[in-house]
Amino acid sequence: MVQRTKDLDVAVQHGIFHTMVVQCTKTYERGINMYAKMIEDMQANMKKAFDIKSYEDAMKPMADLFEVNKATVETLTEQQTSLFKHLIEGAMEQAKALTVEKDLAAAVESQKAYLQGLQEQFIDAAKASQETLIKSRDQASGIVKSVIETATKH
Repeated sequence: MVQRTKDLDVAVQHGIFHTMVVQCTKTYERGINMYAKMIEDMQANMKKAFDIKSYEDAMKPMADLFEVNKATVETLTEQQTSLFKHLIEGAMEQAKALTVEKDLAAAVESQKAYLQGLQEQFIDAAKASQETLIKSRDQASGIVKSVIETATKH
């Protein structure tokens, strides 16, 4: 009977050991499979991250915003340069006109007309700048809106 108990104990121990080996093997296989899947996912993400097309697609909104800003700065610079040129030319013409005036009333009237012309130039320049900035804002808003819509779809 003692021998039988020992045999039974050995069989039970062997069964428990076998069950533990099977469980450890399954756990190991799950771990290996999980690790392999993680490596595959990481490789796919790396390929995606370093894919030129994906990079260009991701950077396109920023490039578009840069182009909008660049065009806006160029337009504003042209407008301000033109305004400055007209101001200098106008000031030189006004100086010439004032040097030939003999009558004080005529000189004051000439100066008044010149200043009214300046006021109109400043108003026109401000309107042009405002239109440029509004156009730029609308373009930038459109780009940002499309990025948000694209992001919410994914």
